[in-house]
Amino acid sequence: MENLLNNEEIDWLVKFLAGKGSNDEVIEKIVRITTKLEKMKRR
Repeated sequence: MENLLNNEEIDWLVKFLAGKGSNDEVIEKIVRITTKLEKMKRR
């Protein structure tokens, strides 16, 4: 499977999430999203 998100989309997502909640929450969300994407890529 090709990358679901390109770098621009990831940058946008990070900025979007950074506007909400504390940094710890944002980091946690990003980690969760990236681990989900990695699992999907491996299939």
